[in-house]
Amino acid sequence: MFSLGKIDNVEIIPAPLAGISDAAFRLILRECGAKVCFTEMMSAMGIVRATKKNLSLIQRDTDKGPLIVQLFGKEPEMFERAVPIVEENIRPVAFDINMGCPARKVVGSGSGAALMKDIRLATLIVKAVRSSTKLPVSVKIRSGWDKDSLNFLDFAKMAEDEGASYIIIHPRTRAMAFSGHSDWSHIKMVKEAVKIPVVGNGDIRSSEDYLRMKEETGCDAVMIGRGLLGRPFLIKEILDKDFVPDSKYLKNIILRHIKLAVLDSKHPEREIFKIRKHIIWYTKGLKNASSFRSELVSITDPYLLIKRIEEIFSE
Repeated sequence: MFSLGKIDNVEIIPAPLAGISDAAFRLILRECGAKVCFTEMMSAMGIVRATKKNLSLIQRDTDKGPLIVQLFGKEPEMFERAVPIVEENIRPVAFDINMGCPARKVVGSGSGAALMKDIRLATLIVKAVRSSTKLPVSVKIRSGWDKDSLNFLDFAKMAEDEGASYIIIHPRTRAMAFSGHSDWSHIKMVKEAVKIPVVGNGDIRSSEDYLRMKEETGCDAVMIGRGLLGRPFLIKEILDKDFVPDSKYLKNIILRHIKLAVLDSKHPEREIFKIRKHIIWYTKGLKNASSFRSELVSITDPYLLIKRIEEIFSE
């Protein structure tokens, strides 16, 4: 565990997930024990060029807790200009530079994991962010572009040399995307190569996975992404070995999520569509869940949705 600014003993960090890490989900994660959360990754260029129509990009929402803003892009100047805008409007506790997103649209623009092919440009981006803020700055990397270009150690050392406060490594290549298995030995290699804290990321689905990653790699903290989908309380399970979620707890956390995401929203008719994927993840494996998921696509009334959740758990 390590300290992130004024936040001490950070053990678990929820990963930034596109289309997932909104205010409602972050509030659920905080209630499950997360000390700090990431925003969804934000385009540095999009922030700089924000118009009145998309100012929501740089406005604080209902989640007032400690936030790390993850930026992506390919132009150092845009990062340099975006950072003070974010600081003024969102007031994050730290910044992260995305050099790991494998999405075709992001990589195709020269951003995300595409930066793993150009350490010169990546260096200029880290310099630009570090020169623009006094807040902690991290870099999230992958093992490399593909199996023939495993340059994660070069990137980790570069990040340290350029003043990064810590490094996050997801030990898959861009070519792997999210397939196969992450190679935790890469996390250990980074930990042994640098003096700054290292956060390990990849394939954490249980408390046992968390403990094994810590033991095998020596990483300072663990980032969890897809393992939290439908199980944000995995954080609570890791932090409290006596905690065992039962069906009542699961029902209550689903209803809590619906309240935060839909009922408390200014646009419940829009948010009810977005909450569906979460409910599918939450109810996976439950009795009668498959028939309920088929019904879910036709439910547009949040109160009917709540009623059906109550019924599912009473059967």
